[in-house]
Amino acid sequence: MTTTTRPTFTVRARRRPLALCLASLFASATPLLAAPVPPPPSHAPAGVVSNCDDSGPGSLRDVMTNAADGDVIDLTALTCSTISLTSGAIVTGQPGLRVVGPGRDLLTIDASASPGSAAFYHLGGSGIWFESLSIRNGSKYRNDNNARGGCVHSESSVVTLDVDFRNCTVATSGSHAALGGAVFAGAFGVFQNSTITGSAAIARGNGYASGGGVYAYSGFVGFVLTLADNDARSYSDTQTFGGGAFTRGYATLAYSAVARNHAKREGGLALFDTSGHDQLIVDSTISENTAQYVGGIYSYDAITIENSTIADNVATYGAGVAYNAIGVGVHMGPSVLTAYSTLISGNTAFGQGAYDLAGETGATVVGTNNLIALSGLGVPGDTIRTPAILAAVADNGGLSPTQALRAGSPGIDAGTQPPSGPLANDQRGFGRWFGTGPDIGAFENQADRLLTTGFDFGPIAAPQGTFPQEENFDELSAFVPALPAGWSNVHTGTGGGWSTIESNVHTRPVSAFADDVNDISDSSLVTPAFTVGPDDELGFVHRFKLETDTDVIGYDGVVLEISIDGHAFTDLVTAGGTFLGGGYNRTLSDCCDNPLAGRQAWSDDSDGYHEVVATFPPSAVGHSVRLRWRMATDSSDRVQGYWLDDVRVGIGPA
Repeated sequence: MTTTTRPTFTVRARRRPLALCLASLFASATPLLAAPVPPPPSHAPAGVVSNCDDSGPGSLRDVMTNAADGDVIDLTALTCSTISLTSGAIVTGQPGLRVVGPGRDLLTIDASASPGSAAFYHLGGSGIWFESLSIRNGSKYRNDNNARGGCVHSESSVVTLDVDFRNCTVATSGSHAALGGAVFAGAFGVFQNSTITGSAAIARGNGYASGGGVYAYSGFVGFVLTLADNDARSYSDTQTFGGGAFTRGYATLAYSAVARNHAKREGGLALFDTSGHDQLIVDSTISENTAQYVGGIYSYDAITIENSTIADNVATYGAGVAYNAIGVGVHMGPSVLTAYSTLISGNTAFGQGAYDLAGETGATVVGTNNLIALSGLGVPGDTIRTPAILAAVADNGGLSPTQALRAGSPGIDAGTQPPSGPLANDQRGFGRWFGTGPDIGAFENQADRLLTTGFDFGPIAAPQGTFPQEENFDELSAFVPALPAGWSNVHTGTGGGWSTIESNVHTRPVSAFADDVNDISDSSLVTPAFTVGPDDELGFVHRFKLETDTDVIGYDGVVLEISIDGHAFTDLVTAGGTFLGGGYNRTLSDCCDNPLAGRQAWSDDSDGYHEVVATFPPSAVGHSVRLRWRMATDSSDRVQGYWLDDVRVGIGPA
């Protein structure tokens, strides 16, 4: 029996100087950023910011408004920790501005007091440069046009060095698009030693959303970048693309992590360049991203991936009529994937088999010393085809999270240095050759070199809803397939049991779901404990398509059970509760080893969502209880599954 939880990670302040952390990386990585990168602005005389007011003489808004082309906006002497923008975004048309703070842990530009606005809106050419500060809580909203850049919108390029973007949102209604949850760059987006977390591009109408963290039209570069827990979301059937980042130009990623992002398509990176630019990923981790299609990365053009880890990404679907096999970790366009010492493993599709790597017609794979567990494309003859044996994404030292190779991993000492030139370090900045050879992937196994920085990417709980008052699972839109904090999936047998899902939902964007599998399984979705009031009722909506036999007999089914004061679970009706509407509709057959054989249950096809209302047993009033929706399947055949949404406990919850 397994009980599944889904950890997250958070970023804490660094505890050692930036220069010491980056020196060894920059020393060996100069060739990596061969793609064109906008140069830093010229060092014109500085405009000095002397106070932390929203406006007025000496404020950031005032200095930027009066700046000349290429000016340095100097905030380094400020002693306050926050500049709160209360009168909307700072708008500037000057090209080449450079905004320099005292350190991202020392100064935050906070846009939370200007709801509906970004922090910065840059109209000038030659880009805008941000350095050594944090930008948070922008929330741009448009109902009359596309919305771009929740915290920073530049019609040109955006370049950052030592910048933390957090909790930025861009949202639209109607048919308008939401682009770049944290940053929109009309040209290039270049992010060095920066983090972009907890941001979202949200299309609330029937428009599309792209780039939950970043939308960079002409190109995207990440060097020591953490791009995590971002979401490209829509509340309609319209697709969304690139939970972490979206670009139509070249892309280069080095010593970086793209993790825990979400979109309907391409949960991690959506690389849609069609102009023949070669993409490059080196010493980076792309893991634990989620989507309906392609959890990790899609690249239309040719891409080279060296010494990187792409693992544990999750998709709802692993196959489709238009695409045949779909790669959950990497899906290629009609181009060449060149891979050296790269690990692609453990990527799964919910409810069906999945490929770690696949591609469109014309896609091919070349390279050496890779570990690719399941591939829909032909791979080089020396490719290791067994699971990688990895730990979860975590702080293993360095400036961005990685996945450690566990003892016994076939990737240990089985890698190589890329032909473009040897890499001195792994993603963390630790020596690349430790043992009889380099390890495959972004992480070089060195047991004595773990947890050496001040960053913490350790587990914390998934978002928590408001159960028992109401749980609609929608707070998990950026964390699918996670369950809410306090809820658990207890599962035995075939399949994976309960998770959250974005297809066929009742209230968008998420519902709970259990797959109907074609073998014996027993899966329970268990609530947190709560106390039943004297007049409380239970209400919820559900939808199901489960294997059945006749109008009275079902093969696969779901029951509702209750545990009072920690005692054993028993059927709600047996315990003394009653269904006021929407009760059981079948008796489960005893023919084929279903764990619930002979019991009343929900089975067959509900033909859409229906409401269920029930009373609690009298013995539960005033006591601590847990509920569980328990789904069991027999030894053969399947249909679709069971969806649960809008669970409520209270007086007259219907």
